Amino acid sequence: MTTVRDKFGHQIKLLTREAGTLGLVVGDDDRAVLALIDDTDAMIDSRYIRTGTKRLATLDALSRTSKSIRDGVGTILRSNRVPVRLAD
Repeated sequence: MTTVRDKFGHQIKLLTREAGTLGLVVGDDDRAVLALIDDTDAMIDSRYIRTGTKRLATLDALSRTSKSIRDGVGTILRSNRVPVRLAD
Protein backbone atom coordinates (compact mmCIF):
# COMPACT_ATOMS: atom_id res chain seq x y z
CA MET A 1 0.00 0.00 0.00
CA THR A 2 1.41 3.36 -1.04
CA THR A 3 1.32 5.96 1.70
CA VAL A 4 0.80 9.69 1.24
CA ARG A 5 4.45 10.19 2.13
CA ASP A 6 5.60 7.71 -0.52
CA LYS A 7 3.38 9.20 -3.20
CA PHE A 8 3.80 12.92 -2.52
CA GLY A 9 6.73 13.44 -0.17
CA HIS A 10 7.03 17.18 0.44
CA GLN A 11 5.41 18.15 -2.86
CA ILE A 12 2.59 20.26 -1.51
CA LYS A 13 1.34 21.38 -4.94
CA LEU A 14 0.82 17.77 -6.02
CA LEU A 15 -0.87 16.93 -2.72
CA THR A 16 -3.16 19.97 -3.07
CA ARG A 17 -4.06 18.97 -6.63
CA GLU A 18 -4.86 15.40 -5.54
CA ALA A 19 -6.95 16.66 -2.62
CA GLY A 20 -8.92 18.76 -5.10
CA THR A 21 -9.71 15.70 -7.20
CA LEU A 22 -11.09 14.11 -4.04
CA GLY A 23 -13.40 17.05 -3.38
CA LEU A 24 -11.39 19.40 -1.15
CA VAL A 25 -11.93 23.01 -2.18
CA VAL A 26 -8.81 25.08 -1.54
CA GLY A 27 -9.35 28.82 -1.82
CA ASP A 28 -6.95 31.27 -3.43
CA ASP A 29 -5.58 32.57 -0.11
CA ASP A 30 -4.90 29.04 1.09
CA ARG A 31 -3.30 28.13 -2.25
CA ALA A 32 -0.99 31.13 -1.87
CA VAL A 33 0.10 29.99 1.60
CA LEU A 34 0.63 26.42 0.41
CA ALA A 35 2.56 27.64 -2.65
CA LEU A 36 4.80 29.76 -0.42
CA ILE A 37 5.55 26.73 1.73
CA ASP A 38 6.21 24.61 -1.36
CA ASP A 39 8.33 27.20 -3.19
CA THR A 40 10.59 28.05 -0.26
CA ASP A 41 12.70 25.97 2.04
CA ALA A 42 10.10 26.36 4.78
CA MET A 43 9.78 22.60 5.22
CA ILE A 44 13.53 22.17 5.66
CA ASP A 45 13.92 25.35 7.72
CA SER A 46 11.30 24.10 10.16
CA ARG A 47 13.52 21.10 10.91
CA TYR A 48 17.03 22.59 10.83
CA ILE A 49 18.63 25.81 12.02
CA ARG A 50 19.60 27.99 9.08
CA THR A 51 20.81 31.55 9.12
CA GLY A 52 20.05 34.30 6.63
CA THR A 53 16.93 35.92 5.26
CA LYS A 54 13.78 33.90 4.90
CA ARG A 55 10.39 34.35 3.29
CA LEU A 56 7.75 32.76 5.50
CA ALA A 57 4.00 32.68 5.81
CA THR A 58 2.67 34.46 8.87
CA LEU A 59 1.35 32.44 11.78
CA ASP A 60 -2.12 33.91 11.14
CA ALA A 61 -2.01 32.75 7.52
CA LEU A 62 -0.80 29.27 8.52
CA SER A 63 -3.50 29.03 11.17
CA ARG A 64 -6.24 30.14 8.75
CA THR A 65 -5.08 27.70 6.07
CA SER A 66 -4.82 24.82 8.54
CA LYS A 67 -8.33 25.48 9.84
CA SER A 68 -9.71 25.82 6.32
CA ILE A 69 -8.22 22.48 5.24
CA ARG A 70 -9.35 20.80 8.47
CA ASP A 71 -12.90 22.09 8.01
CA GLY A 72 -12.95 21.08 4.34
CA VAL A 73 -11.81 17.55 5.12
CA GLY A 74 -14.38 17.37 7.93
CA THR A 75 -17.13 18.35 5.50
CA ILE A 76 -16.06 15.67 3.02
CA LEU A 77 -15.91 13.01 5.73
CA ARG A 78 -19.33 13.96 7.11
CA SER A 79 -20.84 13.84 3.63
CA ASN A 80 -19.53 10.27 3.42
CA ARG A 81 -21.13 9.47 6.78
CA VAL A 82 -17.84 9.28 8.64
CA PRO A 83 -18.25 10.55 12.21
CA VAL A 84 -16.14 13.65 12.80
CA ARG A 85 -15.67 15.79 15.88
CA LEU A 86 -13.65 18.95 15.39
CA ALA A 87 -12.63 20.98 18.42
CA ASP A 88 -11.58 24.62 18.15
